[in-house]
Amino acid sequence: MLKRNNLKSVLLALAAICGLTTAPAHAAFLSLDLSDTDAKVGDVVTLDLVLHNPFDSVTDGLLYGFGFSMDFDNQGLSLGQATMGADWEDVSALYAQTDLAGLSMFGVPDMGQTSLLLASFELTLNKAGNFVLDVFSDSNLPGEQGLFYLDQSGAPVSLLLDASTSLNVSAVSEPGALALFTLGLMLAARRRFN
Repeated sequence: MLKRNNLKSVLLALAAICGLTTAPAHAAFLSLDLSDTDAKVGDVVTLDLVLHNPFDSVTDGLLYGFGFSMDFDNQGLSLGQATMGADWEDVSALYAQTDLAGLSMFGVPDMGQTSLLLASFELTLNKAGNFVLDVFSDSNLPGEQGLFYLDQSGAPVSLLLDASTSLNVSAVSEPGALALFTLGLMLAARRRFN
């Protein structure tokens, strides 16, 4: 593992170079995949950040890193610790304005993958309602946010992508109300048969 200062120097150099060039087409896209769509207050669900068609815009290249910001209602949802995908080291702490950042020191090569898991994280559902969670690349932070590649000629390429998902969280039925309803049904049935 690289020392923190060396790792930051490598990332900053790569980010500065990658910030100079952007890919012309956006065949690659992000998705936010929920582990459970039937969500109730108090549940903890897993959210996967997946990159689809990762090399359609940069054929035969290497994917070296990513960085994204996140936006959501922090009263309705609580974000847990992120777990990076198998190819990634978590470097989020190196960037003050980036919520999620990963680095692959030797790069992830184009091996015909249709998707790559960038990260998974847990969301605790705190209250009922419809909540939107956005993951995005801020164009005001070039070299810090987006996807960072080296193409087959070694030229740096960056892509700015975003994804959004909504989550409908239902209230948990109160045990007392259910018990009262059941008792009322029993009394009505008893009265009818007597």
